[in-house]
Amino acid sequence: INSIARFAYPAPLYYYIASAIKTSEEKVDLETIYNDVETSDGKTAWEKVLANEKFNKTSVSANTRAVALVNPVQYAVAQLKVKIKALAATLKDAENTDVDVSGNKFLLTGIIVCDQRPVGYRFLPKEVEEGTISDADVLFIYDSQVKSGCYLNPQDENVWAEGCNTLVLQSGKDEDVNIILEFENNSGSPFTCLDGIVYPGTRFYLIGRVEASLYNTSDGNAKEENKGQVFTKDYITTVNMTVSSLARAYNVPPNLLSPNLEIGVETTPQWVAATPTSIRLE
Repeated sequence: INSIARFAYPAPLYYYIASAIKTSEEKVDLETIYNDVETSDGKTAWEKVLANEKFNKTSVSANTRAVALVNPVQYAVAQLKVKIKALAATLKDAENTDVDVSGNKFLLTGIIVCDQRPVGYRFLPKEVEEGTISDADVLFIYDSQVKSGCYLNPQDENVWAEGCNTLVLQSGKDEDVNIILEFENNSGSPFTCLDGIVYPGTRFYLIGRVEASLYNTSDGNAKEENKGQVFTKDYITTVNMTVSSLARAYNVPPNLLSPNLEIGVETTPQWVAATPTSIRLE
């Protein structure tokens, strides 16, 4: 059902820029100009670099000696931050039996991000650039590089344990995204899950769904063209995942393309713009 060919590593760290340029036919020491400008009048240092008299052209010619980008470089990928907690110290399993989840009994071992589709050169899903594509192109990111020592256990109110920081591709418009948490049962006791038994030392899976409709509201961070997207390039999606029961856990990865997955995790997402770090290009 879940062919190994469908699983992928997290996205690499790509950058993307679509920008006008300012050029100069003189050699320009950009670093010196940038460090010397004063910004007390409200303009940024880079705005003053672009206004420098040496940058008096807008195209590249045989005599061009310096080129400056007008717009800032942006991340071409999105970042997913997952945080988890249990609703209580004991949770019910599929037979309504209490399972103690306090302490370090259930270790987070991986994150699976569903509904990753191919992107084009602008890092937009290909259905935007080339038309619709089929579910045959859908991949699942499996990220095993989760935070060390992250366990499913109760936290204080409004506190979650950090699970991962995963780079993902931009998702489709109005497309919900499933996020699967992979845990290891180190409690020493079995418990009953949705489709069988989770034995000590084995792994189990809990599914949360992040709804695209949650990103249709205007929160001050969302650009109009990015609304309705769970993941969008140059943005950070933080998903707080609360587990209130183990009754809907799977003891093997379920059919990740099925529309009838049992959702066992409550999700609360937040969405903010990212700020690229300084990059020096020689």
